[in-house]
Amino acid sequence: MPGRVDVPMVLSALVKTIRLRHTEDSVAYLLFLYQRFPDTWYRATRRILIGAAEDGLCAYTQKRTSEWFVNGWHHEAPVIEAVREIARICRTPNWWAQPKNAGHDYIFSWDRAEKIAAASDFPQRELPFSEQLTQLEQEIDFHRPARAIAILCCFDQKRGFKPALLGKFLQLLAERQGNLLAYEVSEIYLRQLRALSGDTNFVGQAIYRLACGELGIQEEVEVPDEECSALLEAGRKRLSELKAIPGYLLDGIHSPGRDRRFSGMSSDMAAACRAFTHYGRLDPTDKWLASFRQDGEEGQK
Repeated sequence: MPGRVDVPMVLSALVKTIRLRHTEDSVAYLLFLYQRFPDTWYRATRRILIGAAEDGLCAYTQKRTSEWFVNGWHHEAPVIEAVREIARICRTPNWWAQPKNAGHDYIFSWDRAEKIAAASDFPQRELPFSEQLTQLEQEIDFHRPARAIAILCCFDQKRGFKPALLGKFLQLLAERQGNLLAYEVSEIYLRQLRALSGDTNFVGQAIYRLACGELGIQEEVEVPDEECSALLEAGRKRLSELKAIPGYLLDGIHSPGRDRRFSGMSSDMAAACRAFTHYGRLDPTDKWLASFRQDGEEGQK
């Protein structure tokens, strides 16, 4: 790939192509990181682990990706196994493609939650962590996912936030409800605490499930060795032909660029859901309408 390309740009491209389900392109960017920036392999594989939840709602896939990550973050681990997990994630429908399986509502609830949390008069913001957990349980009991997630957005170590206690607390609530998927997703968070303690995607899904019940299509996805090998070859070919990283993969938030259509910010993800509703797909060639970014009343309180 000619020209100046840095790690944030390639990581951004890896994340966005997984988000869009452009599997062969994802493998190409993975290989670029593996070959050119071996010291960043932990960051790359951690992004795949996070991507199983940030860009997937299937607990089975999340569990399998978590099991791979235990050893997969080592650079000497077989790269084809990382390819398998990208393929596994991309074989499941993303949140933007699941308007009838709570995928859109989940994203709209997150968008609403961040606005609630940002309000200066949000009372739970300054509470000690133990009291925030009590408030979180109440919002879950009242089936108000946006307000529950808003509390999650306010957790801060200055007020005593401890990721392990959050994971165990959510497991306890899941046991009381008999909510197996919320329990399993919380378990992934606890098992991968080193990688996920600063990420809210897994616990956000656990909270939503506790407040609303089901979330996303659940299916057991297996990716055979032949498919992984074919993807590896296709990824190598794509990488050899790549002239530059397309602008739609560079959002200007965590990398240079200015195209925010496919960023991981909740407002942009909500806009992507509206784009899917309008076009029936999520594609960088489609015109982004102003209405996609207009705040609506979607999402539960």
